[in-house]
Amino acid sequence: MEKTCSRYLLSQQALLSKDEYRVTEAAVADFRTVTGPPLQAKLKAWDKNNKHTNYVSEPWFDMYLKDRASVVLNYNPFLAFKFPEPPMNDPLLRATNMLVSSARFLRTFRAGLLEPEVYHLDPAKSNTPFYRRAVGLAPQMLASFVSYAFKAFPLDMSQYSRLLNSTRVPQVGRDVLSSDDTARHVLVMRNGNFYVFDILDENGSFKRQGFDRHLFGLRNLALQAGGELPALYRDPAYAKINHNVISTSTLPSNNISFGGFAPVVKDGFGVGYQMQEEMVGVVMSSYPPHRDGAAFIDCLGKAYGIIGDVLTAA
Repeated sequence: MEKTCSRYLLSQQALLSKDEYRVTEAAVADFRTVTGPPLQAKLKAWDKNNKHTNYVSEPWFDMYLKDRASVVLNYNPFLAFKFPEPPMNDPLLRATNMLVSSARFLRTFRAGLLEPEVYHLDPAKSNTPFYRRAVGLAPQMLASFVSYAFKAFPLDMSQYSRLLNSTRVPQVGRDVLSSDDTARHVLVMRNGNFYVFDILDENGSFKRQGFDRHLFGLRNLALQAGGELPALYRDPAYAKINHNVISTSTLPSNNISFGGFAPVVKDGFGVGYQMQEEMVGVVMSSYPPHRDGAAFIDCLGKAYGIIGDVLTAA
């Protein structure tokens, strides 16, 4: 109470004239000794009985949810993102990437694996594996205090549950926030039209849109049955979509230096790659004169360079 009053006066001193400051100083003196202490006692009692939140939260929500001003721009901000470099600067590609990233964030949050937001006063000492290990081993009720010892201060993440699958429902007097932690859909708006579709499956995983293995299995059964194949498999489009120009495979063992294989089609590329800590090894094969292998390797090297720059910058 004493420090708050002193800080308040110090802030006002820079803004007020001498006469105005004298009036404010008298009001603060009365508040400090007469009207303030009973309020301070009530505030401390409330705070002691409500360990799950703080005394600012409820009136802060009231300020937002009771206000009748337009939600757009007054409370929901407008965000403008930087234009990425071509060819990423495509509306469809950007929208797809944002949807996938949002879904990954949501899945991580729902699984309780989202890394806490922490303000590090000295990142070199606190933003380290040792800090994370120490905080992770501490009981939940003591974890914040362990973090304080590193001069690292966890930030309030209570509103993260409202970031996605949430809406503000109008009510008389005070609106309410509603969230559905089982929702799996997204809504896309384009040219005044609304499109709703699921982006996650029943298990909360990304919906798999692959079809090739399923159709392959069905085709194999049709071949075993004999007779004419269904029209779907005789359609030239089926042969076209299964003409895999680039066929890739990774080598998961660190005991293997490199490896490769031939293309699956005459005008294709076979790409065997090995992910290592400091490098990515690639062996590419092709059938000349159908493909320019040297040009493909040059293009691949440039692409890896760009990816490396992005990851290093991040």
